Amino acid sequence: MALVSASPVLVYDQAVRFRPKRRSAMPRVFWTWLLLWLGAAAWAPLPALARHHKKPPEEQPQPPPRAVDPMEVENSTSPPQQQPQQQPPPGHSSNDNANQALPQPPQPTNEKVGRFMANLKIGPALCLYTCGHSGAMVLELGFSILPNKNAYLVFPLQFQFAPSGAAIMVPLGFQYDIAMPFLSGLYLYPRFSIGYAYLIDSASPGSPTAHGGFIIPEFGIKYVWRGRWNFGGELVSIPILFGQTQFGSFANIFYRILLSAGVNF
Repeated sequence: MALVSASPVLVYDQAVRFRPKRRSAMPRVFWTWLLLWLGAAAWAPLPALARHHKKPPEEQPQPPPRAVDPMEVENSTSPPQQQPQQQPPPGHSSNDNANQALPQPPQPTNEKVGRFMANLKIGPALCLYTCGHSGAMVLELGFSILPNKNAYLVFPLQFQFAPSGAAIMVPLGFQYDIAMPFLSGLYLYPRFSIGYAYLIDSASPGSPTAHGGFIIPEFGIKYVWRGRWNFGGELVSIPILFGQTQFGSFANIFYRILLSAGVNF
């Protein structure tokens, strides 16, 4: 557009070049720049006007609406068919299935946690034959020789003390726990011990001590709490001590009732 606007100026310049020269009041350069500026000013708004009057894009024709099938309408309005529910087998309920799906918390158990046990026992020792009443204390250590932790080899170190004398007994015994089916952790046990006895006679000064032996048949009950703690005792405990002194042979028979508490490990 600027070249088109400047072309008259060039034609005018050529015409003036061949005309006889005469004085002009304004230089030709001024007219040339004036015409160029007017041409540029006239060209500048044309692109903006062209964008303003640009035709909007033609809208795409919409497809005609599809005919509705009456069968589709009937299927869409009909209620969905329900699947038949499976009935649980006889003897089972839906609550049983729900309980099986949920994780069950660990149930507390009274199974013994270890094959070792240690117990402390104390109680009275009543004299039944040629002796005096005394007290008794037992420090017991046991080890289960079977994997079911019910058959024990026991070492019950025992003390009996009275004003007339004392006895120290070092036995070796066997105990078997019989579990009760109606209560978990409850056991009845028979036990039999045999060993060495050291007798001290303090009633008559100068009397020698005596060495002897003994046997102890016993029957007890215990409850194992959480598999670790033992509570119970011997309801029947009959120590029978025998030996020989310078005054002759002797035999002492006691009846004991011992309460016990201990631990399994």
